[in-house]
Amino acid sequence: MINPFNLDISKMKTMSDSLNAELEKTILEGEAGAGMVKAKATGTGKIVSVEVTDEVYAMGDRNDMCVLIVSAVNAALEKSNQYRAEKGMSALKDMGLRI
Repeated sequence: MINPFNLDISKMKTMSDSLNAELEKTILEGEAGAGMVKAKATGTGKIVSVEVTDEVYAMGDRNDMCVLIVSAVNAALEKSNQYRAEKGMSALKDMGLRI
């Protein structure tokens, strides 16, 4: 296969694997309701936990609880996506690609 960019493919694979490993172990947190609900996601976008305080249960409104959970999960995923994009751009620059 012709490599038009004259890049070291094995080096790129190593850097990609390293980046994926880092993203997998990085945990980012989103919250809603002034911290009453917290969600954690990996840098690869996997939700690993959702915490709901007793205050949320005491509200007694299931719909409000669901809204808070969805908001916290979306906040965690947004942080994950942003982190992944930043790390990906940084990795491309490290490989010598101009962006």
